[in-house]
Amino acid sequence: MGRWLLRLATIAGLAFLYIPIGVIVLYAFNAQRVQVWPIQSYSLEWFGAALDNASVRDSLLLSIEVGLGATIIALVLGTLAAVYGWFVAPIGWRYALLIWAYALAWFLINDRVKLAAYRIFDPSAEPMLHSKGLAR
Repeated sequence: MGRWLLRLATIAGLAFLYIPIGVIVLYAFNAQRVQVWPIQSYSLEWFGAALDNASVRDSLLLSIEVGLGATIIALVLGTLAAVYGWFVAPIGWRYALLIWAYALAWFLINDRVKLAAYRIFDPSAEPMLHSKGLAR
């Protein structure tokens, strides 16, 4: 009985957290200016309007920079903690480098697969770097 109650409480808690986020995501694609339920039509118009705003673009870029910085700091500290055995049994540099190499290889392979999927599903689109004028 206690186990089912715990599962039910977990599901209720997660629903309480994620259902409002899902509703906000749905409203982001709403084509109307006034929010009504159910949504009558969907559009990407608001994303274009947001990206036309310079302060929104600057905020987005700052968020990405802060996220990347925090990720790098966490990776370095986590690797040092694992190698030298802070809080856990030490694994040594050899295994740490093996894990890093595996993660980097998987990222690079997965990234190429995603880009290939974009080209397959939309072959008329230009490559992403060329459309933004970033490629040289």
